[in-house]
Order: sequence, then C-alpha cells, then structure tokens
Amino acid sequence: GDNGVGTNASSRRVHEVSGIIRCAARCFDLPVYCLAPSTVKVALLGKGGGRKKKAAVKERVRTLFGVVCSEHAADALAIAIGTGVRHRRHVATLTAHAELIH
Repeated sequence: GDNGVGTNASSRRVHEVSGIIRCAARCFDLPVYCLAPSTVKVALLGKGGGRKKKAAVKERVRTLFGVVCSEHAADALAIAIGTGVRHRRHVATLTAHAELIH
C-alpha cells in the first residue's frame, strides 16, 4: 500500500503536477506536448541516442550551451530542444504569435 513514502507517493506527485500544468496551459490556450524519453534523447543526441544514459544528455547540453548543470536542468533543456525539434512547425507558429502580441 501507499504510506506516503516511496515510488507511489512520488508518482502521485508527478501526476498532480502534470494535471496542474495541463490545466494552466488550457486556461491560456497553449498546447502541451508529451515526449517519450527516447524521443528527447534522439532529438538531442541524434540517431541511436535514444538508448544513451543521462550522462550523455548532460554532456551534450554542456557542449551545446557551454554550461555544467544538474541532471534535472540538463533534462529540462533536452525536453525543450526535443519539443522544438519534434514540433518545430507548431513551435514556430506559437513563437510568431507571441512576437505579434508583444
């Protein structure tokens, strides 16, 4: 059972945060993209990169941006890059729309 400690509690929190993000995005009519970890890795590391370890993602982020960061920060940047690569047309449209507003 779930006593509030361990994997069940962690998984529940991830789902709660995911729901909050989806709700906030919907309020502002923004899309939400869900990418598999292997998709993010391939976008960042290239063909064959989907099976690489987190250290490879962190190293690639360091190479691209010239910064050393935590695994969490490297993951966040990798997800942003992966989303841009995977959904480039939609991201370009959103970017153009945002520029028109400002």
